[in-house]
Amino acid sequence: MARKPSIFALYKGDRFIDVGTIPEMAARHNVKEKTLHFYATRIHRKRVSEKGLIVVRLEEEDED
Repeated sequence: MARKPSIFALYKGDRFIDVGTIPEMAARHNVKEKTLHFYATRIHRKRVSEKGLIVVRLEEEDED
C-alpha cells in the first residue's frame, strides 16, 4: 500500500494562502521545495514575524 503524500497549508501571518503537497505548492508559488520544508520548521516560526510565511502540516483522518 502506497503512502499518501502529506498535505500542507501555507499562511502569511493569519491569512491562508494555499493548500497542497510541498511539490504542488512549490510549483504554484515558484519557490524551492526545500524552502517550503524550512517554512514548516519550529526554528523558522521563532524567527519570522507575525506577517511572515509559514507552512503547517495538516492532520490526516484515519479511513477505517
